[in-house]
Amino acid sequence: MKWFIFAVIAIILWAIKNAIFKKIDEDEQRSLSTPGRANFIREHYQGVIDYILSNSEYQIIFERTDAIKIGTSDKKEYLAIHQSSGGLLIAFIKYSSVQKEWHFSRGETEKHIIYELQSYI
Repeated sequence: MKWFIFAVIAIILWAIKNAIFKKIDEDEQRSLSTPGRANFIREHYQGVIDYILSNSEYQIIFERTDAIKIGTSDKKEYLAIHQSSGGLLIAFIKYSSVQKEWHFSRGETEKHIIYELQSYI
């Protein structure tokens, strides 16, 4: 009887785990299936993206409508670029810890943004 109860509990836990991971996989697949859609960022800050990608170790890791992650292939170091109230929010993340964060308003030029990023790229 103990083994039967144990088996039932194990099956229930396995089903719950699969349901949770299936939901995560669906969300990730949906995000990854929309490359090239970071419209606002690409339209207004393409020069910044090109500058970041000029580092040969960096590549686009993740891209969706309002955000782009650019960093190393092992994802230990990357820049998260987000649309923020018509401006730009950039965070430099290394080993899952935010090292530096920049908030740029709509009026900031690409040259100024690149100047601010130079010490981190």
